[in-house]
Amino acid sequence: WLSGDFVEHYEYSLAGTACQQVVEDRKLVHIPDRLIELFPLDDDLAASRAVSYLGAPLLDTDGSVMGHVAVLDDKPMPRDARAISLFEIFAARAAAEQRRLRIEREVRAREQQLSVLLETAMDAILVLDAGRRVIRVNQAATRLFGCTAEDLIGESVNDFLVADSVARVERFARELESRPEGKQQLWVPQDFVARRWDHTVFPAEATLSRFENQGQTFFTLILRNLDERVEAERQIQLLTQDVEYLRE
Repeated sequence: WLSGDFVEHYEYSLAGTACQQVVEDRKLVHIPDRLIELFPLDDDLAASRAVSYLGAPLLDTDGSVMGHVAVLDDKPMPRDARAISLFEIFAARAAAEQRRLRIEREVRAREQQLSVLLETAMDAILVLDAGRRVIRVNQAATRLFGCTAEDLIGESVNDFLVADSVARVERFARELESRPEGKQQLWVPQDFVARRWDHTVFPAEATLSRFENQGQTFFTLILRNLDERVEAERQIQLLTQDVEYLRE
């Protein structure tokens, strides 16, 4: 920000500048006068007729430097404890905002990665809350159950399972609660039967896992329709019989 206007795409080398001391020493630097004489290699100082300088680093939680904030004046800047204290508060607030923006970017990036992972998975994935209500599904789940994501979200997963499968899910969910973190996954044995939106049923392989986020408990149910595998096995059996017949 220079003389009342924002400067677009402004870059400069830290070498030979007062800012270099701020970044490398990770401390506030105050130069009340004769700034150009102290840093003759900084060409920008002469152009702006800078006389004094005040700069502070923007520190991350681990103490590393994320950047810095600095002010220049074309008049001397005598040391004023109150002004410097206010500047340090401003720098701390700016650093906190930088950390917030970085975390938001990281969260968005993770969310995008998770979305890609879910949507490219061939198996149906349903994320459930502690009450076994569906809070997230992937496209494979909508294809498997023959409905839209809106039809599934908010509904109890029990409505999409036969009675025996509901009992298994409840039993396994209780078992997962007693397991240590990192081992809260279970493979659901065969004879697990699910129900589509049109109430037709299909056999499935399933895994159930438990995780916690921000003090809340969630479950992930992953389903694979066995009808296709059964049909493939049937076709293999028929082809095998045909081969044997031709051999005879």
